[in-house]
Amino acid sequence: MSPNKAEPSGARRFETRELLLMASGLVALAGLVFSALLYHDSVSIAAGLRAEMICAPGEKMSCTPALRSEYAHLFGISLTVYGGAFYFAILALILGVFFGPRERRRDALLASSRFLFLSYLGSVAFSVYLGYVAFVLLPSPCPFCLALYVVNALGFGLACAMKPSLLDFLGDLAGGLRRILTQPATAAFFLVFFVSVGVLHYSQTWAIERTRAASAAQARKEGQAAAAALTGEGDKRISLEGLPMKGNAESKVVFVEFSDFECPFCGEFARSLHRLYEAYPDDIALYFVHYPLGPCNPGFSMHPSACLAALASICAQEKGKFWEFHDRAFQHFAEQRDKGERAELEESDVLAWANALGMQPEEFLLCLNSSETEARLSEQIERAKSLEFRGVPTWTVNAHIRTGIVSFEYLQALVESLLKQQQKP
Repeated sequence: MSPNKAEPSGARRFETRELLLMASGLVALAGLVFSALLYHDSVSIAAGLRAEMICAPGEKMSCTPALRSEYAHLFGISLTVYGGAFYFAILALILGVFFGPRERRRDALLASSRFLFLSYLGSVAFSVYLGYVAFVLLPSPCPFCLALYVVNALGFGLACAMKPSLLDFLGDLAGGLRRILTQPATAAFFLVFFVSVGVLHYSQTWAIERTRAASAAQARKEGQAAAAALTGEGDKRISLEGLPMKGNAESKVVFVEFSDFECPFCGEFARSLHRLYEAYPDDIALYFVHYPLGPCNPGFSMHPSACLAALASICAQEKGKFWEFHDRAFQHFAEQRDKGERAELEESDVLAWANALGMQPEEFLLCLNSSETEARLSEQIERAKSLEFRGVPTWTVNAHIRTGIVSFEYLQALVESLLKQQQKP
């Protein structure tokens, strides 16, 4: 028998370019996984659901600011949709090469290596731009986005390792592009990409509406269950003297909100409470306690503009304009987040708000910089600290404490159940 044993019929060794293309497929699968996680988060956020709904110290990374910002959409479609479609299309390209005619495999491998190089070059450039947005413009980077930046860099590295012969490609750019675009695998890429964008966008819109409806129904059940669990008065009581209040001071359903104007979750919860007040103005009492996570609150620095907003609102309270100022402060920070900007508030901003609300800017400025106003803020912070909660928004209903935002539907069911309990003999 010959020492050089022949290979079995049909068996062959994969060449380097084929192995690298397979590795690119695994990278695309990883990209698809992280895109799916972002897709899921985008649906949850748009539908009003959260896994964690508080601002608390030590929380440095979150996808919520990125997915809520104006940078999360392109032409009215979520970037999570484009991301998923891109990695689906990369997989279609790779499958198109391996399931295409074997006699054209070598040409298909060269064309696909060049196409992958161009595709991942574009994705890396876009990742650099989004990285700038994440670390410079947004308050915190998204961990899943960071994972996708790594995936795109790996994909680009593998495309370079496939030796796409760029000098030959650039030497005959028109011919090279024609050879790339006429490949069946390239056609599969574009077909799958555009079909995936349409399907994922439609399914995301449908999922948001369905999740929103289901979450509202679930929130009502949870609100009723929470009311049933509240037996008598709780033990998380603070003095309400001097606090801003709206509603019926004689009501037996009393909410006390501990909040920070710069916290996005506090803004959402404030809107739910406002809707609750509009629905039950004579049946509930709403109190507000300042708890800014900024330098005026020893041990905190995550919201540097929250202290100025809190001081200014105390001055507005003296003129009977607290709730108008409260709404304007939350709106200001929400507008900055929606634009993908870092939260900032200047003295000139609060003076302009005061002037618009009919207050004298000079008098307002004196109040803003007075030691008495600082003392009032510090006193509210100390009241809040006596309850020993870990983040905002925190709230109490009849001295029973809760932390995190809940929906209007939850609050409505809670109030209606409490009112019914009080009507029983």
